[in-house]
Amino acid sequence: MEEAAASLDDEVLTSDVVRQLAEDRVICLGLSKEQLASREYWTTKAARLGHVEAQLAYFSVATEKFDTPEKLVAGADELVHIKAEALTHLTSAASQGNRTALFNLASAYHDGTLTKRDAVKAYAYMRALQYSGGTKVASKYVDLWGRELTAQQLKSADAMAASAISRSNGK
Repeated sequence: MEEAAASLDDEVLTSDVVRQLAEDRVICLGLSKEQLASREYWTTKAARLGHVEAQLAYFSVATEKFDTPEKLVAGADELVHIKAEALTHLTSAASQGNRTALFNLASAYHDGTLTKRDAVKAYAYMRALQYSGGTKVASKYVDLWGRELTAQQLKSADAMAASAISRSNGK
């Protein structure tokens, strides 16, 4: 993850990712194998209780068990549920102003990974990220993705982004 963040050429985002990974490593050092084996249960529980870091980690932790194509096919119904819950958690974390959640949500809507592709919502969440910290990567995607939208879609997306920032500032 550190390499991926660094490749974005965005010092702020890279710093956020590296800091979070360092904190996660410290927390995990003292855990037993049994505790690590139950991380899906505890991550899910914490995410449902509104813990932002758990909300961000939920999808990757909940899908670790699908490590082969056979397991992925066999768990297709469960994966649909996991994707829906992951979207809910990302939306919750984004509404609290979490920049990683804003980026992940924008990417999920742009790529259609957790839900149906929605270029307007993708742009809106990336725009909200840009408003919340002006990261280089957000500006790059806002410019690129904005070219795909009509003037009316841009207006709608900008209103969504402003609303998202307003809600997160009110918390």
